[in-house]
Amino acid sequence: MSRGLLDAIDMERISREVPDLSNLQDMVLQLSLDSISMSSPHESNVPIAAVCFQDAFKVTTSFIEFDASHMTDRTLY
Repeated sequence: MSRGLLDAIDMERISREVPDLSNLQDMVLQLSLDSISMSSPHESNVPIAAVCFQDAFKVTTSFIEFDASHMTDRTLY
């Protein structure tokens, strides 16, 4: 693993290139999975996809936040 091995200059460059997900986070977390399920046909995969998308987004943003809080830590995880 290379986590924690980047210097401050590289981390600054990367953080400038990574998009801000806060607007998307607000939209995704406001999705009502119940209303998506009720408005979809019985045989639809949309409710399953909505739950998967929301879970994946939560995991991704929590991983990004975890990495950001440990950017200056130079130890290997």
